[in-house]
Amino acid sequence: MSAASFLKRILNRAVHRATDRIADFGVNLAARHLSDRIEDRVIIRKFNKIYYDFELFEKMEWLGIPSMQNPCDNWIMQEIIMEVKPDFMIETGTGWGGTTLFYATVLSQVSEHGKVITIDIVPQFEKASKLKLFQDRVEFIKGSPISSEVVQEVARRVKGKKVLVTLDAKHSYEYVLNEMKSYA
Repeated sequence: MSAASFLKRILNRAVHRATDRIADFGVNLAARHLSDRIEDRVIIRKFNKIYYDFELFEKMEWLGIPSMQNPCDNWIMQEIIMEVKPDFMIETGTGWGGTTLFYATVLSQVSEHGKVITIDIVPQFEKASKLKLFQDRVEFIKGSPISSEVVQEVARRVKGKKVLVTLDAKHSYEYVLNEMKSYA
């Protein structure tokens, strides 16, 4: 299977299984794929509205460490990790390390030596770094995920390995576009 068809299959699967908030219209694009029934789409939109309006993402934790991820997103990520079985996961934007630990937990079940390489400008994960899972399965790179030095260092570490990249640093169009170009 070609890389393009594999990526297309993964993306189609994610679109069909996940919900995606579209701020311009307040409409859930994935809901259209999940169901043609108006009632279902309304429920999905209400879930997203409650989840984001009440800032529930700020209350999400993994192993007692803040994650700030929608649990639906993490569910889809574990499915992708299970299917891809990467040697390395590259995570831009570490935060407190809860999501890093989530990825390391799932990766530990599908890859004997799999590791998460997480990148951030400011390390805030002191509590997470005390856990054995973090010590055994996580490598941290301090710096901007789009700096040429960091991108070159990541490339050096993962050369010849199967890699899965997740972008969650700065959430602006230009920044994410630069991340995508850097890690493509």
